Amino acid sequence: MELDCWDDPSNGYPVVYHGFTLTSKIPFQDVISCVKGYVGANPDTLPICLSLENHCSHTFQSMMADILHKELEGRLYIPDSSGLLPSPLDLVGRVIIKGKRPPEEDDNDFTASPKTSFEDESVELGAGDIKPAAPQSPTMPKIVPELVKLTLLNG
Repeated sequence: MELDCWDDPSNGYPVVYHGFTLTSKIPFQDVISCVKGYVGANPDTLPICLSLENHCSHTFQSMMADILHKELEGRLYIPDSSGLLPSPLDLVGRVIIKGKRPPEEDDNDFTASPKTSFEDESVELGAGDIKPAAPQSPTMPKIVPELVKLTLLNG
């Protein structure tokens, strides 16, 4: 289930809604409480994957991590440092989190900016020619460590 998470300064808590549309804002805590109720009523369910599309500031991200811990308690799967993925059967009755994680030091660097067409071609530029700026690669949002620790799947 994809959750578009946003700051809501009017009530001081994160909310879920499809940004910049006329959809209603639902408190993040209410959504997680509903997931908890479903998993509690269906303990043999295959894992529920919450895909967090995170638009929140650090303060609200920390609140999200606290809400996930408090509401889901033992139903929340928290990845260990081994990096091994559990089987779906190991996750029966659990909730897993998918979201953006910063790249780890040993990850391959796939974030290098793509070459422009001028760099791909062997065209010589003259002294007076202006070379277009290389396109900027989008920067990965900074995610608070409390939320990163809960993220099993990088999305």
